[in-house]
Amino acid sequence: MAASPGLVDQLLQTSLTPEQRALVLQLQNPTGDQASNSSWSLRGDTPMLKMILEKDWSSHPLGPPARWSPALIMLLNMMLASKSPMLCYWGDGFYVFYNDAGIDLFADKHPAIGEKGEDVWGEIWDIICIEMQQVIKTGEATWSYDRPLFFLRNQYLEEVFLTWSFSLVYEQDGSYGGIFTPFSETTQRILYERRIAVLRDVGDECWSCRSAADVCETSTRQLGVDPKDVTFSVIYQYRDGADPSLGDTSSSSSLSSSA
Repeated sequence: MAASPGLVDQLLQTSLTPEQRALVLQLQNPTGDQASNSSWSLRGDTPMLKMILEKDWSSHPLGPPARWSPALIMLLNMMLASKSPMLCYWGDGFYVFYNDAGIDLFADKHPAIGEKGEDVWGEIWDIICIEMQQVIKTGEATWSYDRPLFFLRNQYLEEVFLTWSFSLVYEQDGSYGGIFTPFSETTQRILYERRIAVLRDVGDECWSCRSAADVCETSTRQLGVDPKDVTFSVIYQYRDGADPSLGDTSSSSSLSSSA
């Protein structure tokens, strides 16, 4: 078994213990015994490993773990031991495997171990499958940074941002084995930066306002510029001395709806 240089480079850039690092280097330069050994086995003690071992694989196209190729076993051992989120798509069915750190990405799709990638990611499959097919065709790894996608998870279509790489994993005979995908979800950072920008722009536009009415009108107009982050807004002004809990407002009020 040997792995593509791109895959090894990606693995070596992740958080690995010295033992894991040695295993990764074996992917690139296996010894004679390692390259021909058919007795590789899954090792470790993680929730995802237990889930893999407890799953009934008897009727699955990949068969039981005892029959899996050394390439898949080695990759899974490294993934499952890592603290960085990783997943892989194996075989012609792009069967999904991921580690403990990758569970959050799947949300209510979890557990999805051994399921076809198309069944798991149906809403984005036409996007990522094209990219993976290109990796298989050329052997060259891809890199996507803060890629916007819409996931159907947590019972609604959610805007998600991901950084990931697709790298080819070869079987022992040099044929296609699967696609290795280290990733990180950057949704919270992107949304935070985008919403801070909205507030900054509101402040900039209101800097020259000379009355409360001007502030309301300008803020409402500026908030309506970005419907992705501000789908609905109400701006109102309390009268001097009024109790806010009573909801007593002046006639100066504005409504903005971008929904």
